[in-house]
Amino acid sequence: MKEFQLIMPVFQTKAIFLLCIKSLLETILYPTELIIINDGTGFDCISLIYENLKVPSLIKFQYIFHPVSAGCPKSINQGLAYIREDTYVAFIDSDIIFNANWQNTVIETLDDSNIGAVSGIFLYPQSEGIQCCGIAYQDYLARHVYLNNKEENLHLSPVFDVQASIFAFLAMKSNIIHETGFLDENFFNGYEREMDFGTGI
Repeated sequence: MKEFQLIMPVFQTKAIFLLCIKSLLETILYPTELIIINDGTGFDCISLIYENLKVPSLIKFQYIFHPVSAGCPKSINQGLAYIREDTYVAFIDSDIIFNANWQNTVIETLDDSNIGAVSGIFLYPQSEGIQCCGIAYQDYLARHVYLNNKEENLHLSPVFDVQASIFAFLAMKSNIIHETGFLDENFFNGYEREMDFGTGI
């Protein structure tokens, strides 16, 4: 049986969090465990979900609470402690909107033995231009590839290689997690933006 475990750190407003969760719950096709790490957000995430949304029987929750923000890497590492064997694992931000059939796309992609991890194409909701679908490096600079392009104009195959994938949604099989270990908790989330302005590497 195909099973998913999703790790979601939350440092977010209620309205945006609910938009994200609503789209997630409406697109679940397989048994899914959502591991929510409330990283200092000033509300109870689980209560908010049950008070406002219909929760499908396919989904169950694990909930970790931080009274103050501990940061993304530490939050994800706490979620990784729940990862089991033979699941599809994804790190997800609490402000993305899920399209239908995303779980099947993840399964089809990761079942290719040559692919270790997969991300997605992120679109700006206002313009539907590409916000991010990978990162390319040159010297000390990092750039989002195809920034602001329209997805239909790229003429790319469904799967294409990038130098770095997007951490807002990054999926892999659980054996990759067990082989590579946890995240470096000194990692600065958003480092490529710092590099764009020449203030860090």
